[in-house]
Amino acid sequence: MSPIQIRPARLADAAFLVPLINRATEGMTEVFWAGMAEPRQDLWDYGLERVQDQDSGISYTNTWVAEWDAAPAGCLIMHQIPEKPAR
Repeated sequence: MSPIQIRPARLADAAFLVPLINRATEGMTEVFWAGMAEPRQDLWDYGLERVQDQDSGISYTNTWVAEWDAAPAGCLIMHQIPEKPAR
């Protein structure tokens, strides 16, 4: 068994990150994504777009991935919340 390795997330990790983000928010991301997605757009596809978008708060560029035995095992997303929300 190898030790856990921490590394910056890559674009290729996006599909792994989407369900983790949803689980961490206890499903609240689905509520947000439903209000932001195009009509009839799949919520998971929209979530994937958000994670792949480098300007999104939940972008892979703000994320670190934990790997165990060379497979993704978890993540940490960090981004600064602006003092004033964008309007």
